[in-house]
Amino acid sequence: MGLVLIPRRVELGLLVVGLVTAALMPTLPHVPLCFYHALTGHDCPGCGTTRAVFAILHGRFAAAAAFNLLGYLVLVVVFRRMVTLARPETATSWFNSRLADKVLLGAMISIAVIQYAYKLLR
Repeated sequence: MGLVLIPRRVELGLLVVGLVTAALMPTLPHVPLCFYHALTGHDCPGCGTTRAVFAILHGRFAAAAAFNLLGYLVLVVVFRRMVTLARPETATSWFNSRLADKVLLGAMISIAVIQYAYKLLR
């Protein structure tokens, strides 16, 4: 089976609908999202990211930082993708270069490791 490509406009529409829906929801559903936490009772490096994104979309920036700083980077990646889909000419700019990919990935890994170590030590 080959790779299925989603048309650019459909992907952009799904991202916009997802963000708007999350921004309009009054609360997150009470569903355990982390298999690691459900199994061990301990937070994984990504625990709190969904709550952080939700808090950012509702303007609760301090709460988002307390949940997980990765939420900010997740939104940067999502908005970066949305700009790329809306304006394909940006695909050749620094905005979508391999260097930008490496910087974002490095930032995500660094934040995840630092936060996880902080949670373990407190």
